[in-house]
Amino acid sequence: MLGVSDASDEMQRKLNYPVVQYAEPYVFINLTTRYTDGFYFNQRLYLGWNYPAQNCLTADTLNYYLLQSHMIINNYNEGLRPQGKEFSHVEITDDLIPWVGMQRYFHNYKVTYGVKIPLPYTD
Repeated sequence: MLGVSDASDEMQRKLNYPVVQYAEPYVFINLTTRYTDGFYFNQRLYLGWNYPAQNCLTADTLNYYLLQSHMIINNYNEGLRPQGKEFSHVEITDDLIPWVGMQRYFHNYKVTYGVKIPLPYTD
């Protein structure tokens, strides 16, 4: 709805702008992009199968998906993060599948990783 934030926007903002930031400037090289959605991580990423068409996620539900997204993106054991690379950024887009008499919503994740190198100091 116009003027109302979407869950994917809020999660993308929180994942891309964490509370902790590096003090020195850096850049990512050797980028790798991975794609995923809730079909690969059942019940851990948003699939709007059990919600009404214009659903509003509660704070607890949003925090659950945020925590799951963070673990999937940053933990080597989850399968997305390549060895030797760090999380650069994520783009989360909304999608839907027309279903009999309704629409099913879900989020697509485009996650980019790279090798972080410090920028040289310039005055």
